[in-house]
Amino acid sequence: MMRRILLIVFLGLHTIAAAEQYLLTESTYRVLSAAQEKMEAQQYTQAERDLQALLRDISSGSYDAAVVRQTLGYLYSETGDYARAASTFREALASEALPPDVNHNLRFNLAQLLIAADNYREGIAELERWMQNEASPSDNAYLLLATAYYRLPDYQKSIDTIRILINRTSQPKEEWYRLQLASHMELNQYRAATSLLETMVSRYPYQKNYWDQLAALYMQQEQQFRSLAVHSLTMRMDLGDANTLQRIIDMYRYLGIPYKAARMLEQAMADGVIARNFEQQKRLADSWLAARELGRAIEVLSSIATQDQTGETGFQLARLQINEERWTDALATLQQVEPMLESERLRGELLLLKGMAYFNLGDYLQARTQFSQAVAFERQRNQAGQWLRHVDGLLSEQQSAS
Repeated sequence: MMRRILLIVFLGLHTIAAAEQYLLTESTYRVLSAAQEKMEAQQYTQAERDLQALLRDISSGSYDAAVVRQTLGYLYSETGDYARAASTFREALASEALPPDVNHNLRFNLAQLLIAADNYREGIAELERWMQNEASPSDNAYLLLATAYYRLPDYQKSIDTIRILINRTSQPKEEWYRLQLASHMELNQYRAATSLLETMVSRYPYQKNYWDQLAALYMQQEQQFRSLAVHSLTMRMDLGDANTLQRIIDMYRYLGIPYKAARMLEQAMADGVIARNFEQQKRLADSWLAARELGRAIEVLSSIATQDQTGETGFQLARLQINEERWTDALATLQQVEPMLESERLRGELLLLKGMAYFNLGDYLQARTQFSQAVAFERQRNQAGQWLRHVDGLLSEQQSAS
């Protein structure tokens, strides 16, 4: 690590550009190179002595002096003297003699050192200043900031920062959730902690301690029924077992938390713990539907509709497509399932839905045909009759206009 850092200092900065002020003098370069060799040999005392002597011999505000201070900062950091490393980095930055990109990277190093030395307030200030000028701060930078806020302590700002980090990716890390949970608990934000734990157990169902914490929080909020259900389940958990995961998923549905049930089932199928078969995907679609995630339910049903030879899964898909006003998709689905639909009780509804799709696609004649057939079914008679009268009125207006 130190070799890579020093190569950047000695080679990258020595040749950095065509700007004359960013070129080391030959004498400075020789001393820095010798110091590098001593640092790699862990001869830190001699390397420091040489660098300090060099610093006394060169102009304090020069580029050479800034690079020497930067190198001393790395030396102190390597030996664990973070306070002196931070002080030396500050002097290098204050000289304003380094190239802008080097200055920027050095500020991040300074922020890390200050935080490592438990100087959280100043470390946060330097880190936030660095982030303002960083086009795309890394996940580690956000995590460092959130951790520093937690240790300051400023738990709410830690939460705000970790939320930004979690929302940046579709695959948040478990440690990020743990930091957010700890901050919520420090602030006695039990509802927020409960919601977060519900997410955590759906993502990491094998962590029994998360279930125990969730049960405790339910009890704390006087949700005894949920607490009892969770606690009872954790007492006999074998989380590598598909049947246990299925019971957890079913429990979520039973407790009225279908979104968590869907997320957990989706993850279990992705992990290969639960088979991705028709039955489980139908359960997934039903959970998304109960959670009012209609787009996700449609996506799942679309992938399995042709596997159901009764046509009822396709019919459920068509209902959702009608509800979402996807008229062309709905009509195609209805036409596909019509020949295989075995349930007589659904045929009247199928005709009604086809009529609605045709109507909204502007084909009034086809819509009239479907509504005319739908009135023969008792359950659809009134609604189909209203549609039929409406279509007849529009067709009459069109005929009069022509």
